[in-house]
Amino acid sequence: MAIDPRNSLSLAFQHLDLFSVPEIGTFRKVRQSAVVDHQSGKILPPCEKFVWEKGFDHSSALREFLSRHHQVPGGEVGHLPFRISDHLLSEIKSSGQASLSIAGVLKPSPAELGAFEIAPSTLNLHPGDFFGLPTLSFNLSPKSESPTQTEREAAAKRYAALKDAPVEPAPKPVRRRGKRNTGRNIVVVLLLAVMAASMGGIIWQDKVQTWMKSVGLVTTVSEGQKPEVQTEKPVTVLQPTRQQPVVKLDENNTAVVKADDQPVKHSESVVPPVTEVENLISDLSDWNGMGQHAQSGTYYLVVGATSDAVKAKEMATSMSKDGIKASVLVPRAEGPMFKIVAFQSKDKSSVIQKMVEWKDRFPEKSWIFWMGM
Repeated sequence: MAIDPRNSLSLAFQHLDLFSVPEIGTFRKVRQSAVVDHQSGKILPPCEKFVWEKGFDHSSALREFLSRHHQVPGGEVGHLPFRISDHLLSEIKSSGQASLSIAGVLKPSPAELGAFEIAPSTLNLHPGDFFGLPTLSFNLSPKSESPTQTEREAAAKRYAALKDAPVEPAPKPVRRRGKRNTGRNIVVVLLLAVMAASMGGIIWQDKVQTWMKSVGLVTTVSEGQKPEVQTEKPVTVLQPTRQQPVVKLDENNTAVVKADDQPVKHSESVVPPVTEVENLISDLSDWNGMGQHAQSGTYYLVVGATSDAVKAKEMATSMSKDGIKASVLVPRAEGPMFKIVAFQSKDKSSVIQKMVEWKDRFPEKSWIFWMGM
């Protein structure tokens, strides 16, 4: 089966983007953007072209393509790339160039021996245009002819007409009420409902607190303290009032002591309840100088806490033996914990420094406490 080398080369340029020809080199298809040709006054559209590259790294691409296209085994067309190479070299030797069908003309490069180049530089694979984009012509030279007197008079009339034309103000925009404002109206209604609920909650809270104060459930405290709710009412204890006995004389003028027949009167005295914490903190001097209340503006390094007052004193005493003057923060009301303090200062950074310095001495737990917590 005879295969034409010229036809095979034309098929390769139509269907392949990259292939190599022995003793010639590699042909690669590239895409070029639009070019403005100022000399000819034309804008060339984007195009595709083949460029020549040195090397034979893709020599198998041409052989495999021809084997698939002609539907013959690869061994039978193995010599065809060399026939194509001989055909191109013979044309270049005889006429100085070889035709590459739609790809252009192959010529030896004058700058390098053994190199080739494809001319012309831009070769459209589609005649006339590229992907439907034709070549555009343009003319950027200014108009040299001056306007005539008639053209000047017509231009002056047009300018005067535009200058004297009345200008009416633009109409006011009409706000259209439609679906666009529906979402905004819903948001406004929800905000008003939240505000009303918040105001109602504030009024209800004020009324409830006033009622609780009136019945004695909440006592009035100074600013900065939390109100205390009374859980127990004062205990009323009835104590008998002893009256002086009545001394009377009998018939023999002997003094007789007789109790009054009237019932014994009782006087009422109010004794407030005494809680366990109040007994413990009623006199801080009982703590041997180690009990105190937390002061505002002071930072405390707390290394332990317990709900047992006796245990808190024992812990502070044992820590003081190790070179630390420990103390106990006594709660002001029943419930909170007794905190064991190893160091205190109004400078927070110094307390933090002690906390880092003593981290091995108190490995279990330590934290910084102040009145704002």
